[in-house]
Amino acid sequence: MRKSMAILFMILSTFVFSSFTGVKPDNLFLNTCFTVSSIVFSVGLSLIVTFNLTGIKNRYYIEKIRDVIHNMRNKFISYFFMVVIIYLFGNYMNINNIKIISISGFDIMFDLSTFFCMMIILSVAYFIVNFLEMQKLNEDIFDRVNRELSENENKNIFKGNHLST
Repeated sequence: MRKSMAILFMILSTFVFSSFTGVKPDNLFLNTCFTVSSIVFSVGLSLIVTFNLTGIKNRYYIEKIRDVIHNMRNKFISYFFMVVIIYLFGNYMNINNIKIISISGFDIMFDLSTFFCMMIILSVAYFIVNFLEMQKLNEDIFDRVNRELSENENKNIFKGNHLST
């Protein structure tokens, strides 16, 4: 639902920018957006690939965490695939400004280059959100493992299984 709302917002924003401003992104801006998106994708995917489950003993937790990691990996790849398709369309389509309707001499326009750039920027936002989710997951795992280790150490101390100084 959030994705469809974001895409709808990008479409409406494109109508506003195309109809009420003279701002039209050129190929240099599209290339810059694509480059930024590629860098964020690369960093995020490298974090996913190098995610470490060391210290987790519970098999159920390992499987749940792996599912979350695989889901994030698939999101990253699908968003980047979308970015590549949008980038290719943006670079090779010759149709930019599309007049949708004219009301009392005012044209409602839809500029494809504006839409493509906005969609790539949206994908960067999604990459960042997923990156933050991955960081939170990593911190949660660290906290949980740390807490369990502390609890085990405390149990051993109370059982008298500690070294005396």
